[in-house]
Amino acid sequence: MNYRRDIDGLRALAILPVVLYHAGFSIFSGGFVGVDVFFVISGFLITSIIVNEIKANRFSLINFYERRIRRIFPALFTVFATCTVIAALIFLPQDFKDFSQSLAAATLFASNLLFFKETGYFAGAAELKPLLHTWSLAVEEQFYIGFPILLLLIHKFTKNRYALILWPLTLLSLAAGIYLAFNHQAAAFYLPIGRAWELFIGGLLALGLVPSVKSKSVNTTLFSVGVASILLSIFTFSENTVFPGYAALLPCLGAALIIYSGREAVSAVACVLENPLAVYIGKISYSLYLWHWPLFAFYKYYYMQPADIISACVLIAASFIFAAISYHVIEQPFRRKTILRSTLSLYIVAALGMGGFIALGALGHITKGLPQRLPENVVEMSGKAYEDAVLALPDRHKCLGSVEKNKGMVEKVKAGELCSLGEASGNASYILWGDSHAEAIRKGFIDLSNQYGIKGVFAGYTGCPPAEGLKRYDVPANQCDQFSAATLDYILAEKIPHVVMYARWPLYIEGAMYGNETGKPPFFARGTTAQNAELLEEKMRQTIEVLQTNGIKVSLIAGTPEIGDDVSNMMAKSALYKRGDDLNMLLAPTIAEYEARQKNSNAFLQMLSNEYDLKIYWPHQELCDEKYCPVLDREGRPLYRDDDHLSLYGAEKLEPSIQPLFMSLKPLR
Repeated sequence: MNYRRDIDGLRALAILPVVLYHAGFSIFSGGFVGVDVFFVISGFLITSIIVNEIKANRFSLINFYERRIRRIFPALFTVFATCTVIAALIFLPQDFKDFSQSLAAATLFASNLLFFKETGYFAGAAELKPLLHTWSLAVEEQFYIGFPILLLLIHKFTKNRYALILWPLTLLSLAAGIYLAFNHQAAAFYLPIGRAWELFIGGLLALGLVPSVKSKSVNTTLFSVGVASILLSIFTFSENTVFPGYAALLPCLGAALIIYSGREAVSAVACVLENPLAVYIGKISYSLYLWHWPLFAFYKYYYMQPADIISACVLIAASFIFAAISYHVIEQPFRRKTILRSTLSLYIVAALGMGGFIALGALGHITKGLPQRLPENVVEMSGKAYEDAVLALPDRHKCLGSVEKNKGMVEKVKAGELCSLGEASGNASYILWGDSHAEAIRKGFIDLSNQYGIKGVFAGYTGCPPAEGLKRYDVPANQCDQFSAATLDYILAEKIPHVVMYARWPLYIEGAMYGNETGKPPFFARGTTAQNAELLEEKMRQTIEVLQTNGIKVSLIAGTPEIGDDVSNMMAKSALYKRGDDLNMLLAPTIAEYEARQKNSNAFLQMLSNEYDLKIYWPHQELCDEKYCPVLDREGRPLYRDDDHLSLYGAEKLEPSIQPLFMSLKPLR
């Protein structure tokens, strides 16, 4: 096909907002749509090349994949090698293990599947993954593997009736993308089924399945509408936009209009996309995409905070420099066959390169992040062993039900085998019922139980708030509903007079993790976050009413401040980098941040308190000062064992906030 300057200009329009969005410039809140524009461009170009060669009876899968390898592998492998070296120098073991997994997955063009499983694109933790951006390359490569074969089959068996197959596939993929966007956004974002239609749109244009318009004025109007559509999505979309879904139609159709009308359009807008600077940025856009994201990810990881505006500008400039060098020194020589001229040699080197990176990824995974790279004290501080031995009670996995560590907790509750709180004998005066956050404050309850001579028991299950009837749809193996039913039966059977309910309320109410935290939030409903919160309220009400009907008193403990960064890991980083970081300054949430995160959940608890006459205890009164919620105490000990659970020191610190509870309890014999 003939070269089109306007398409390189369109690439510039796609890559610039992506870079600026990742740099943190809020005005480009929808800059991520640039990736969707790239999908449309790729679909158009690849389809044009394949179909033209099929028509000329000279299409070869071997030659097609050779061109793809020459286009994609050299710069990509250079970035892989660079990222591996940097990660080996500065990453803690678990982070290097995660990086190694992503390296192997990205090499196999399956990183979209890995990141779909791990976390959402907009989650804070995603910003620390240097190879996160390879998800889009994976989607494209998966398309490149199957699409040429599909076109060959259409050519052979339907006599080039491409529309008969591609239009239905486009509509089916679009429908799947819209459905998933509202019911499983991560699947819609990462999986090919919800993205294929974007590439198919470009393919439909290349096949001439959209009737052409000869009028220059009409084409100029269409071109301008296309540019406006992309700009509108860049400046009005945000992380809160349900995406891709319906919303992705705006930038994708905008890109399609530009491609459709570009050759015939004559306007100032068209001239802007075809000016030499825009065209050059478009030419280096692939390398720019590859280099910019790791720079921002490594910066945030090393400095433990996002780049400020000056640093962001420096990183953007560095991205352009690396991209230009990569384009001229790496991309072009391979594409022009001045390096590895023969097809066989290219395939051999590509296979060896893939094998090498997969082996490196496997090594990092098997060795659990190659801890031998780092000083012993850093490894100890960053590991789970440190958390278990120093920051948590030794029996926590025995006392807390979970899918991974304690699958038999339901049977233990039915048998009355709950962990005691305090050394007093006799019957339990109270039960602490909740999730892993409740387990994290057991130390405070044990201390106060011993101080007041009161016995309590603990019932807890990971990711399971204290309410009967909540089933975890996101983790089918989770026994939340069975555990809660067994716990309620136990309370009624043992006639425990006081139930203290405590959980990580914001996680369930907001349906979102916090800060740079990894993982996915629990879901008790198949629909939206709002439905999740509504279901929690319904089941909490029912549970409280059952308890009060049986004469049992209920108290609530409000959520503790969340940090969003693993505190012990940050201590390990500070030791590794030998910077003497003030972690309270770097990590401690402000009172305003605490209140913003807890606003809806505190309102939820206050509503329950008002309607059912429940006492609420507020841990933040001890854990926060007038401005901040510190992560280290005055002796420099971590108040948190990770990014949200209190450590033993944190549990001790909150004791004064719950002491009035124990003053109201009476020992039972």
